[in-house]
Amino acid sequence: MSSLAAIQAERRRLGALKRLVFREDSFVAAHEALGAALGTVIRRITWARLKSATPESFALQLGVMRQSRQHLLNVAQRTKSKPLRSAIEEYLACLTAWADGAQITRCLPVAARLAPSDSPTTDDLALWLQDDNVGCQTGLLRLDGGRVLFWHTEEDTSGYVDHSRLVTMSVPQGTWHAFLYPYLLPGPAFCFTAGRFFALDSLHIRRRPNIAGILTGTVAWLVWRLANEVRARDVIRAIAPYVDGSTINEINACGRKVVAESHEFGNSAIQSRLLSPISGECEFQVNMVCDNRSPLGRVESLPSGEREKYLRRFGRTTEALQRLLGTGKDDRFPIPQQIVGLLADRRGGEYAYANVDVKAYCVGVAAPGKIELFVGAGPALATDVYAPQFEF
Repeated sequence: MSSLAAIQAERRRLGALKRLVFREDSFVAAHEALGAALGTVIRRITWARLKSATPESFALQLGVMRQSRQHLLNVAQRTKSKPLRSAIEEYLACLTAWADGAQITRCLPVAARLAPSDSPTTDDLALWLQDDNVGCQTGLLRLDGGRVLFWHTEEDTSGYVDHSRLVTMSVPQGTWHAFLYPYLLPGPAFCFTAGRFFALDSLHIRRRPNIAGILTGTVAWLVWRLANEVRARDVIRAIAPYVDGSTINEINACGRKVVAESHEFGNSAIQSRLLSPISGECEFQVNMVCDNRSPLGRVESLPSGEREKYLRRFGRTTEALQRLLGTGKDDRFPIPQQIVGLLADRRGGEYAYANVDVKAYCVGVAAPGKIELFVGAGPALATDVYAPQFEF
């Protein structure tokens, strides 16, 4: 069991949730401003990651990143979807602007020493930084009246997260929000915009050598950016295959009914689950493929011992929800504060809801036309009080 003292110490280290707000005339300008605001942190992490790389591993990763970039350009060229084409072009422009704002070019001498024959560029380094999967867990519970209660934890073991940060980008087209890892573009965490919420959970998928594919962090950005234009499932299918694997959990409250879906994907396999409209039905995702006999399950690289630990995490959540649901009557459905209490559970050690790897968590309720969301920094504590900071 994670000690309360260790969790409290991690909360103190991370501090209160930091808000970064950028009001710009374009997404590209907002990303450049984001890079400039965190440039010192981004460069420090870039140097640390380069220092831990070997010439062999770095050269291999550079090749994968260049294939990934070319695959993105190929998708943009062949797609019939104008919004997707524009978003891919915008992503690459935002990535360059972010790198320029952060002055990643100052890290090139170290990269050049690792791969002297490959002549790494700033764009190479920027995309190389995006090759990262973080471990999380997400729950979706159907309430009475078609509402959806949801929760998510952000877990990371890299050691690079110095604060819990939430970025807001306001541009003429609207406002987008995302929990931010300092070395990643927004998207591969939890993020939201008007009437829509997304949460990403990493999966352990075997990487295929010499196969061009997209990083799941890239598709997370695209899904977030295209929230009001293209369905997440359609974006995920349009740009497959993938270098790695993830699950994107999606809540859409823009219509007369709240729709909640979970999309597992990796390599060329994609499988989606729709949360039932029946009150009391639940979907829960940890960092494993739900059906290990599925096409996606057959390319999972999760050792059996680790899968068993995730299964126990899954079981603890299922048992807790059964207790909270009680008899299943509408007036016995869990309230958000009870989910905050669930997220403070320290049973399960490093696989507990509350452990020192948790950098942030969120709990929310989606009803037709409205989502409210509470975000907490670091692991949850039983004394935390559900008080939504966002309504969208």
